[in-house]
Amino acid sequence: MTALSPERGWGQTWEEIEYNSVREIVPNDRIRYGRPEEIAGAVAYPCSPYAECISGATIRVDGGTVRSAF
Repeated sequence: MTALSPERGWGQTWEEIEYNSVREIVPNDRIRYGRPEEIAGAVAYPCSPYAECISGATIRVDGGTVRSAF
């Protein structure tokens, strides 16, 4: 990503690069990429006892990229 930054004009710091590249490549409500721990949390939750009554659910971890699953 940082290699593409100069030719795309996304900025110099990671904060600038992330903000500008997300807006261009994959716009979402958070204006950033998902973090590994956020994905891990979404995977761990349905495997936990807290999710015993959940069935047939769609859990999107996309920062608001998709407005609706239906």
